[in-house]
Amino acid sequence: MKLEVKKLNLKYPSGEKALSDVSLETDGVIAVVGAEKSGKTSLLRCIAGLESFSGEVLLSGEKLQNIPAECRDIQLFFENFSVFENKTVFSNLAYPLKIRGEKFSEIKPKVDSVALDFGLYDVLEFKAKRLTEDQKRTVALARLFLRDAKFTLLDDPTAGFSKKASGEAFLRMKKAALKKSGVVVYATQNIGEAFEIANEAVFLNFGQVKQTGSMEDMYYRPNFVVVAEAFGDYNKVEATLCADGGKLFVTLFGKNITLAKTPEDLLSEDYIGKKVIVGFRYSGVKIVSSSATENGGNTYRFSEFSSKSGKYIGKIETELGDVFVETDEKFGGEFTLSVESAGINLFDVLSEGSLTIS
Repeated sequence: MKLEVKKLNLKYPSGEKALSDVSLETDGVIAVVGAEKSGKTSLLRCIAGLESFSGEVLLSGEKLQNIPAECRDIQLFFENFSVFENKTVFSNLAYPLKIRGEKFSEIKPKVDSVALDFGLYDVLEFKAKRLTEDQKRTVALARLFLRDAKFTLLDDPTAGFSKKASGEAFLRMKKAALKKSGVVVYATQNIGEAFEIANEAVFLNFGQVKQTGSMEDMYYRPNFVVVAEAFGDYNKVEATLCADGGKLFVTLFGKNITLAKTPEDLLSEDYIGKKVIVGFRYSGVKIVSSSATENGGNTYRFSEFSSKSGKYIGKIETELGDVFVETDEKFGGEFTLSVESAGINLFDVLSEGSLTIS
């Protein structure tokens, strides 16, 4: 099985453009990641044949429009899920198999297996109205894994769970999804989830693909600021891009920092001498010295601290704006700053797109 989406465009009757030239290709599991209103649901609805669009959706090489709906073998889970409140959990799970004409002797082992996988075995005989909202959502999600459909579309399946239940639901769903032999498209706002379930993701923002690639590509070589910021540990400041002797440098925090990139790596040398966005991870900021006279550069103090995953995140108010640094301990004295040049990304001030050749 293979899914191909080619230059897909979707415009609503209001004139609003929901998707612009979206393309993707997979024969396994792929994630679609983006914030709310980024176009994830619209894309899945197009793949499922629920929207009129321009462009192409190919299912195993055949155009979606040429395949009768009953022959597409697409399963989908959208956030507005439903269960039959007055039916048992078993009946809810069995329903899609029953309408396909399967016998009870074929249905029962499949339902029992999925119920075990999703932690529902002990409530199989309960009516759905007795379940918690998290359990009802689990029932709706588990239904998709009763059979090995050619194409399974999951639209933010963990978003509606309580915070306590979402992690467990994701792990159960991930395990079941990776067992499938067909194509799985997993749409999520959570970039961590995206790369736990898939090796490749498509990053959507306002209906446009900003980047397609691995977690390593997006984390270290983001095509846009919005991609870099999705990981949640990103600083950005503005500085003038300079060149000297075949090398690029920027002045940050009172120091000239020579970049790993050269003028030949730029999309255009017209950026030299102009303001650009300089981006870098919290972990790429280094506290160099408590003495400005030893290392040069401006001196700073932390203005506040927060904690995250056993580390402190220190806030520093600089002449370029607020900057955050990851540190093992709170520090009260003065220091100078440096930034690891290899971790610096350059972006256009207006488009916020990368200035360098990938």
